[in-house]
Amino acid sequence: MPTRKAGGRPKKSRPDGRVALRGPEPSLTQRTMRWGWLLAGLVGVGIYLPTLSHEFTFDDSLIIVGNPRIVELGRPGLYLATSWWNEKNSHKEYRPAAMASFALNHAVGGLDPAGYHAVNVALHGLISMLIWLLARRLGAGPAAATVAAVIFALHPVHIESVAGVVGRSELMVTLGFVATLLAAHMSFRATGTGGRRGWAAAAFPLALLAVFSKEHGVLLPVAILIFCVLPQSEAAGGRRRAESLCGLVRARLPRLLPALIVVVVAVALYFVARKAVIGSFLRPEGSPINAMDNPLVLLAGIDRLLTALSIVGRYALLLVAPFYPSPDYSLRAITPVTGIANPLWVPGLLLLGSAGAGVYLLRRRAVALFGLLLMLVTFLVSSNLFLTIGTIMAERLLYLPSVGFCLLVAALGIGESAAVERARAPRLKGALVGFSIWAAALLVQHARYLPKWKDEECLFTYMVGRVPNSARARVAYSSILFRRGDLEGTVDQLRRALKLHPDLFEAVGRLGITYALLGRDEEALRQLERAHASDPSRVDVNKPLSEILTRQGRLERAERILREGLRASRGGFRARMLLGLWLDEQGRGAEALTHLDRAYPHADPSDKAKLLLILGWLHVQQGQPAKALPLLEQYTEARPTDPEGHLWLAHALHDEGRTAEARRWLEQIIDQHPDYEPARRRLEKLSSD
Repeated sequence: MPTRKAGGRPKKSRPDGRVALRGPEPSLTQRTMRWGWLLAGLVGVGIYLPTLSHEFTFDDSLIIVGNPRIVELGRPGLYLATSWWNEKNSHKEYRPAAMASFALNHAVGGLDPAGYHAVNVALHGLISMLIWLLARRLGAGPAAATVAAVIFALHPVHIESVAGVVGRSELMVTLGFVATLLAAHMSFRATGTGGRRGWAAAAFPLALLAVFSKEHGVLLPVAILIFCVLPQSEAAGGRRRAESLCGLVRARLPRLLPALIVVVVAVALYFVARKAVIGSFLRPEGSPINAMDNPLVLLAGIDRLLTALSIVGRYALLLVAPFYPSPDYSLRAITPVTGIANPLWVPGLLLLGSAGAGVYLLRRRAVALFGLLLMLVTFLVSSNLFLTIGTIMAERLLYLPSVGFCLLVAALGIGESAAVERARAPRLKGALVGFSIWAAALLVQHARYLPKWKDEECLFTYMVGRVPNSARARVAYSSILFRRGDLEGTVDQLRRALKLHPDLFEAVGRLGITYALLGRDEEALRQLERAHASDPSRVDVNKPLSEILTRQGRLERAERILREGLRASRGGFRARMLLGLWLDEQGRGAEALTHLDRAYPHADPSDKAKLLLILGWLHVQQGQPAKALPLLEQYTEARPTDPEGHLWLAHALHDEGRTAEARRWLEQIIDQHPDYEPARRRLEKLSSD
């Protein structure tokens, strides 16, 4: 029978009669931590539930609200075979899986923000649970795994990725990345060939999810190779043995090879697709990096390197004490470091040196070493130290690297394995108290910052106060004033933006549009002409510019502006629709019909109804009632309460000789809209005829 030693767990007798000793009985805290995966998931979902009532913000307007590519789920070429930023003069990226998820969201709930936010919240909760599983697979005890997963779940540096819907690319690449690492580790540890290949096969779709969600996924093969250099933990079986790096790689690479091969194939497929869609394996020619997004393109030599090092220090501060976050790190939001006399670069250099030393010092600690190497691998590629990327700095870029950070700090603070946790039980409570205090501080900051992302008014008001020297922040805040109808305030903010950045043509165009609304035509013309010269394809600029020129009688110049816009947009439907409407106003109905007929098939659903009415009316004007009737019937079905559509349908019916039907339509309009005089006059004319 088992015997008991005072103060210890029962001793279990072996068949040979000897007694096997066990460690101390797990404490209540340790037993509770075995449910840490569930706790992490609940925390990750719970703290972001307020976002279900949030609106779209920031880049959501480009990628979701104003993106016709996600409207038709049945046309996958629109969202699978186009660049992420599908705009002129923007750098090109290829993230089809994330874009496809937005198309699915749109198919289910249209442009209701709640559905998009719900998906982001669910993804964040799932990732938090997977981090717990990854930590346990690496040999961490339940307490360390729980700390890592919960800190990740509530860390406020993730707010931009979760509360901003376009941050879904960060969520999806991280989900695929962590899940692939789990499958690869299962394949690596499998004892039989069948199990190894089975888990490797499971890694393939997960790797595809990662790489096709965001380009950071191509780092998966490097991350998987980290398993080759980890010390063998006691939890994973066997005692730790001191082996050379080459010896570890030679011994482990064959077992890791099946998973590594399928992940490399997934990465290769991504690069082939990327080349086919955007024309380059890396950054294509003609895809410049905007200096507003990444001011490092304006620097060279030592100044560029020192500024990049200073940003490393900023990122580290955001991970440890994220109490001064910002949604904007564009030009002038970050001060460049010019010369070594400026000490802002020193913390970044010290941190990188410490990380290098840490790789050596942690060589016998599997979980901590894996966390450190994962953080370095996923962070350095977006740090701008070696490769200039599209943005100088963004909190969303820490989403994936923070997985490694959380594993690192939990392993250092709690311990490497369940056995270590039991052995350090008295000290474990103190470590958990320390982590609880830090988590409470992070939670308070999370509660302070998350409401700033409720809508654009909250976000942009916070942004302009946080980085007042940012021209982008000024332009963003001007849009809030514009919506409020404060046109003078809008002008003031745009002027401030242009003082900070005179060549910011986004501000130039908006200033011209605002001047036009204020009736200050000459000032508007100067700004709109500048904006048109910079980017002739901008419909929002060409419309007020052509209207002012038309009012001034400069019809040839107005038409030239609109035709230049059509060419610059490569026949874009909005530019074609604008030209068609202008031609109609000039009494050139036949030409207008040609352009509007070509624009209609490509129009957004919100524009199609308007075009149906205009096309029907133009066909009536051109004496083509047979062509007008089906268009106007579609319009009246889509807008049954709009009297204008019914009026022009009655016109077409009368011109087709169907006078009785026309009369019934007019009588119906008058019943529904007694004060609509055009219908009364038309009915009187029919009666007199």
